[in-house]
Amino acid sequence: MPSDPKRCLAEAIRCIELARRAKTLEGRQTFQYLVDRWKGLAADLQKAEVSLEKLNENGFRRSPTYPYD
Repeated sequence: MPSDPKRCLAEAIRCIELARRAKTLEGRQTFQYLVDRWKGLAADLQKAEVSLEKLNENGFRRSPTYPYD
């Protein structure tokens, strides 16, 4: 799963194009649903980045969490 808001927005744009090309209403609705999900994920990731920046400004340093770091 992407962790970059810009990449999520790029996927949303891709889904918009696919929705335009869809031949059925169901296909268009499915791709529009995906557009909304990608945009939501981008917004959530952006909020998380801002929160982490604020924490870092206040001297917070997270400890390593094996195996994720």
